[in-house]
Amino acid sequence: MGIYTIFSHLKNAEAGAAELYLFMAQKISHKYPDVGMFLKNLSDEEKLHEKQVEMARNFFLEATDLFLQKEDAESMLLHVLNKTEETRRYFLENWDTLTPEQIIRMVTHLELEIENRHHSFYIESTDTGIKTLVDSLRGADRAHVEALNNFLDRYKD
Repeated sequence: MGIYTIFSHLKNAEAGAAELYLFMAQKISHKYPDVGMFLKNLSDEEKLHEKQVEMARNFFLEATDLFLQKEDAESMLLHVLNKTEETRRYFLENWDTLTPEQIIRMVTHLELEIENRHHSFYIESTDTGIKTLVDSLRGADRAHVEALNNFLDRYKD
């Protein structure tokens, strides 16, 4: 798998998470408006990540010699895409019976999967701008998990 393809899959992973969180928000907002708003905001952040990945991909097209693909990039990305799809299916089948705590735990689990894969990232670059972007994506993933855990505290018994 080439680096351009990895960027495309990574962009799709961010877009998939954004779409999933927006879908979840739309389904549950009437029942749990605060959870719906939280997920909508999370979706907006994932859309921003998607644009950041697209910027990096476009930069790659202009400077291919500054990038190096990690060996296990394809399997890591496929894992994230599969986990997103599993989460979507489970939510679709059970959304009307899930509690706010279950919903937030499900999203937290997915974000942890994403964070764990982004921690090692998929591509290395010698460019400081790309390194900064990758660090930003990692930080955003960590912030998502922290925000989810803080939000979850509202629903713990």
